[in-house]
Amino acid sequence: MKKFIRYSPFSVILEKYTISFTYRIAFLSSFQYFYNSVREIPEKEYRYSFFIPTHSRSKVLRCNR
Repeated sequence: MKKFIRYSPFSVILEKYTISFTYRIAFLSSFQYFYNSVREIPEKEYRYSFFIPTHSRSKVLRCNR
């Protein structure tokens, strides 16, 4: 008979939590980097058109005049 390795549920939960925690750290750091790169753009129209995706670029340019 084969012997199956039995993990305790606590170790499985701990492993899942640590994996999700590392993924969360990576996602937050990448989002922070992306937000910083967007915020450094000097054009106001591009920033507004990025943050309001429902507006077209021409509409945003008209509103900002």
